Amino acid sequence: MTRVRMYIQVQQRRISVPSLFPYLLYSLYRSVLMEKDRIPEAYRETCRWAGCGIGKGVTHPEHHISVFGVPDTAQSGLHGQLIQGFPDVDDPPLCYDEHSHKNGFGGFIRWIYLASPTEPPGFLGIDFSIIARPTSGIANSVSVVTQIVTTAAAHGVPLDSEVALLNWHMCEDEGIRDMRYAAGLISVQDWIDRGKKLFSEESAFCPRCGLKTLDEPCNFCHRCGAKPALFWKRR
Repeated sequence: MTRVRMYIQVQQRRISVPSLFPYLLYSLYRSVLMEKDRIPEAYRETCRWAGCGIGKGVTHPEHHISVFGVPDTAQSGLHGQLIQGFPDVDDPPLCYDEHSHKNGFGGFIRWIYLASPTEPPGFLGIDFSIIARPTSGIANSVSVVTQIVTTAAAHGVPLDSEVALLNWHMCEDEGIRDMRYAAGLISVQDWIDRGKKLFSEESAFCPRCGLKTLDEPCNFCHRCGAKPALFWKRR
């Protein structure tokens, strides 16, 4: 049986917990918020999590590990601290260096939980880029996103949270959001119910970029260049 491990991290202290759920809203109580002036101007009008509490986490789907940093301040570099002590990861700042890291984040993927005071419970924001290295701590395909969402839900992330795929500004590009909505992948529950089948070998949706580009038999996605057979072979 696979051992499931969930932790919260308070400063440098890591504590094993039975679920992350009780700690995801802590950012609201401590007023650790996504301030509007931190959001780039190009995203301010469309960003739905301005004013939300912000906490940071990492999840390793293969080893069934999640660590959530209980925030006291809006701390940069927290993701890199959350992975320390686990094998096959780099120390910060090297773990963040996309080009020069050795182990990087290993199999951990970075996410944030945006606790909403007006649209509870909030948003699960996953770092996402289809051009990222597998060890960068960034989900580089929608197939990886499906794994992270499924694991995070088992670790206590509410099923009715909306999933957002974030760029390095902690915002979601309009095209990415449109892709999610077109595929019906809005909530955590949606990704659990539909994600694995939607990006399977029998589907017309690309397992890398998530677009419906495989309507006809083909060797690669004409939008992102992915070879879907390589994704299916890894399963």
